[in-house]
Amino acid sequence: MRALYFLIFITLLNHCVFAGMRVSVSLYAIHLHATPFTVGVLMALYALLPMLSAISMGRLIDRIGARVPMLIGSVAIALGALVPYLWPTLTALHLTSVLIGSGFMMYQVAAQNIIGYIGRPEDRPMTFSLAALGFSVSGFVGPMLAGFGIDAFGHIATFGAFTAFPLLPIAVLGLNKLRLPQPHTHAPPPEPGRSVVDLLRHRVLRHVFVASGTCLPLRFRSTARASDCRRRASVWCSARFPWRPSLSGGFCLRYRGG
Repeated sequence: MRALYFLIFITLLNHCVFAGMRVSVSLYAIHLHATPFTVGVLMALYALLPMLSAISMGRLIDRIGARVPMLIGSVAIALGALVPYLWPTLTALHLTSVLIGSGFMMYQVAAQNIIGYIGRPEDRPMTFSLAALGFSVSGFVGPMLAGFGIDAFGHIATFGAFTAFPLLPIAVLGLNKLRLPQPHTHAPPPEPGRSVVDLLRHRVLRHVFVASGTCLPLRFRSTARASDCRRRASVWCSARFPWRPSLSGGFCLRYRGG
């Protein structure tokens, strides 16, 4: 279980950057007088490549294993945080959103797959619960650090600080210091001619897809007004209290926690 805890810890570091940079990027874009539409585009770019390539990434991980995608994803996250530190422009923020969004998708797909193979099959509810707790911690810590970092040191220094977070995952994965299970040694060979549509023929998976597809639109509909309020509150705080960006981070945390 030691490997599980360490994997959750380095995942927490990467997710801190993902969550914190979303706040930092949006606040810095507002600081650069970006329009609400531009801020929305920046946030949407985090999901653009994951939307288009998540399934292909899963297939790639099945073929080559998890370590290399996790390493490349960590490097992309670090580069995403480094770009606005070196080039603090609105154009650089667009590149940052793409790099961090796609890098974290690559890392997360591989890490979630590995978590499922740590320990015995009957331990999976516990292992995934621990992983979910780790995401909750980093989902809180990342935006909080972003707000207080900008408050105390400014936007550019906060970008530089977030660049350091993925260095430990990069070192651990690059130097092969974390022993990851090898799922392919226990899995049967893939059947030729299979497609994503075949997943719908599995009764249990079909129920999961239907439940997810039903809940997500309802969730987005119910939180649309909250998301708009969060954006308006962040913009208002940045305009009313430009010396206290942590207030905007606090609003993001409040709505995330709610």
